[in-house]
Amino acid sequence: APGRADVQPAEACVAQGTCGEEASLVQLRQQQEEPAARTAPAAPPSALERVRQETMAEREYRRARAPRAASYDSCTLGRRHGCPLSKMHGRTLVFPRGKTSCLNGDPFAFFVTPGATDKLVLYFQAGGACWTQLTFDIQACTKSLQVAIQTSGTLGGQGIFNTADRRNGLRDYTIVEVLYCSGDIFVGNTTQSFNGSNPQVGFENVLSVLAWVLRNTKAKLSSLVIAGASAGALGAQVWADHLLSKTFKYDAAAVLVDSYAGVFPDGTTALLLQAFGACDLPIFSLVEQVLCKTGFL
Repeated sequence: APGRADVQPAEACVAQGTCGEEASLVQLRQQQEEPAARTAPAAPPSALERVRQETMAEREYRRARAPRAASYDSCTLGRRHGCPLSKMHGRTLVFPRGKTSCLNGDPFAFFVTPGATDKLVLYFQAGGACWTQLTFDIQACTKSLQVAIQTSGTLGGQGIFNTADRRNGLRDYTIVEVLYCSGDIFVGNTTQSFNGSNPQVGFENVLSVLAWVLRNTKAKLSSLVIAGASAGALGAQVWADHLLSKTFKYDAAAVLVDSYAGVFPDGTTALLLQAFGACDLPIFSLVEQVLCKTGFL
């Protein structure tokens, strides 16, 4: 049998796959394989970077879903103007002023969708939480009024906020949406050292909303619904007992918690509330205040 040196040139290129169609296939395979061999795999992002990317992606998703041309009125509370519910003809953004603030220094505001004065939905908006340097670095919370407005349920107009939908059992209620721009699950009562001089005052923000609500609704409600999503679900749970037992009178009430149950390992709730300066707040019982301060809550 002839050796490899005896093979003719034309036969050799065919045998080696280096001419004609076979050559093209060989070159294509080489082009596909070489970059993979030459290029080192990219280093995976750090855990901090992954969390930051996920947080920003979620925020952009919420912004993308928000309507671009939703209309609403606005009103600023003052000595001569109480922004009465009776004068509202549609969705209204109310600025209470006083001690309220967003985390970035923006003025705080809340949305009102007017309805029956004896039926109230008090809705705590979603938006993450910031209580450590790390959570600020990864932008884990909503800090500005603009973002809170853009992602509000009021302007989204879906679910309980769709007052034109006959299937919505809350369509004739007055809906008050407590916008979330304080990053403190609505209980902050402090100024963070790593956050400049802007206070984290979600507690004051909620108090301002309640003051307006009590002036503009019936002394005794026929129906009260306290609701919230994500960080707002935590806010609803934290405030619910105080609202149900000390703030409102009502014939019927319900608490709707969406997407975040406030169940934490022993001792971890205290750390969070301590960071927000919330242990002394009157929305907690004396026993809860002591447990919070001593780290056992």
